[in-house]
Amino acid sequence: MRKNQRNVQVYVTLNEPIYTEEEFNYIEYNLKKFCELGVDAVIVSDLGLVSYIKEKKYKINIHISTCASIYNAEGVQFCKKHGASRVILPRHMTIDEINGLIKKDSNIEYEVIVLNTNCQYDDGYCTYEHSLGNYIKDPSFEGGGCGAVEQMKVFLKKGHSSDLLLDIEGEYRRRQRTFNQSCGVCSIARLSKMGVDALKIVGREYVTEKKVKDVEFLYRVRKISETCNDESDLIKLVKSEYLKIYNKKCYDRCYY
Repeated sequence: MRKNQRNVQVYVTLNEPIYTEEEFNYIEYNLKKFCELGVDAVIVSDLGLVSYIKEKKYKINIHISTCASIYNAEGVQFCKKHGASRVILPRHMTIDEINGLIKKDSNIEYEVIVLNTNCQYDDGYCTYEHSLGNYIKDPSFEGGGCGAVEQMKVFLKKGHSSDLLLDIEGEYRRRQRTFNQSCGVCSIARLSKMGVDALKIVGREYVTEKKVKDVEFLYRVRKISETCNDESDLIKLVKSEYLKIYNKKCYDRCYY
């Protein structure tokens, strides 16, 4: 399906941290197809791939993935030099940090995460959650990924015991911020005034019903923020919309 059949922007994710020469041959074929189909942008974290797309002069925008961990002006300048049109900022950055970065260079688009999965770890450098299985030498433990802690619980209930496993779970719980019940939507007005160009909803793995609710929630809040100038009133309205859509109260687990 060509993207203009729906009149929406279409982005394709190619955000592995690094690609092999063999994989580049496959990517080259797909990039040609993406251009033919009218894909608007590719989301990339491998800076070698960013340079490759520019060198080959593919007519497609490059958005730098949050997995590339670009969070300072020097990193932004580097990405611009190599053809990027947008940087997706890491989720741990504060409002002040984002604002300071945009003030230093507003001639590129910025995207920030506002909904779901507020992990404290930096995507581009994280090896913690996704490598737990490497430390538990037991074939019945399928650890790894963001659900590793839940898998630990199952593992322990089966009667298995591991001091290392318990240490990892304890450390994870001490440092964990939240999983999917997190939100930065109350900051939407401030982000807009700062010059943020796009908002990112995390959760490609969620069921369709959840995705639809997330989009509806963000759409409603955007409309409200266009006419509400008082931040405290906006927060009350956001929480009210949250209750209407999700049928539960806001958890106050805020990104920003």
